[in-house]
Order: sequence, then C-alpha cells, then structure tokens
Amino acid sequence: MRLHWYQDLYLGRTYQGQKRRIIRMVEKSRAVPGLRLLLVRMDHRRNQLEIVPQKLLNENQYDLKEVLIIGAAFGEQEARELLVQIADQVFRDTGSAELKEYILEKG
Repeated sequence: MRLHWYQDLYLGRTYQGQKRRIIRMVEKSRAVPGLRLLLVRMDHRRNQLEIVPQKLLNENQYDLKEVLIIGAAFGEQEARELLVQIADQVFRDTGSAELKEYILEKG
C-alpha cells in the first residue's frame, strides 16, 4: 500500500502539534491506541472520505492500494468531529460538499 500525506494534515484536538510523530508512527506501522485516520482512497472515484482505525490499516484489513491521509484523531467521536470541521470548511470555501475533490485540488 502506498501512503501519501496531505500537506495541511488535519489533526483532532488530542494530536494538535504532533504531526511529525503521527506520520512517523503510521509509516513505521507502530500501533497508536485509538488513532483514527481520515483518508481518501486514490483508487476509488466515488468514495469521499473514510475514517479507518490505524490498527486495521496496519493489519491490511482494508483493500487499500493507494491512500491520501488527510487527518488523524483520537477515537471515533473525535474523528467524526474532525470530519465535520473539514466538511464545514469545504462548504464555506466552495459552496459544495465535494470533500475529495477539494482535498485533491488543494493538496
């Protein structure tokens, strides 16, 4: 699986200021309990964003070939809150809900 990182990685409140640490841990496949990754599947046209537990990503339990990781949060609730923040920003900037398109154009 090929991992790409969004330049302006979104971080939930638990991981504020820890961008480098999160990237390092994920790339080395080191488990971070509770870590949820917000990602875009580069090989799927219809999908928008997905919330994936890092543990499952490391175990290759998802059929992922190439992904763009756009955010990291602690737990499902924080990940959903972060997703809402991203969606709000996209809507304010574009007037649409095309999150994946916005991320790929900006990124």
